[in-house]
Amino acid sequence: MNNEKRAKAVFLPSDSVTAIFYRLMREKGEDPANYQVVSCNKEKPYLEGLYPSPKSIDIQSSLIGTKAAARLLERLGDPSLLRETILISPRF
Repeated sequence: MNNEKRAKAVFLPSDSVTAIFYRLMREKGEDPANYQVVSCNKEKPYLEGLYPSPKSIDIQSSLIGTKAAARLLERLGDPSLLRETILISPRF
């Protein structure tokens, strides 16, 4: 069912979900090239097999994990430390 008024942009939460989206679109006879696709994580194993390549935002999950582990160790060493918000900027 082709509806010209339907949105042609899709934001997906991860590159693994994006790979599934591409497969499902092709199974339905749709071409992912007809959509603007934005994904997250910059995971090469998932992205390399996709055509056309989606835009992918690197949320820097490794850096998030490193900072979280460091903060956990700090709080284990000093339970009086208060909660802290640490912001990590994504890369586009």
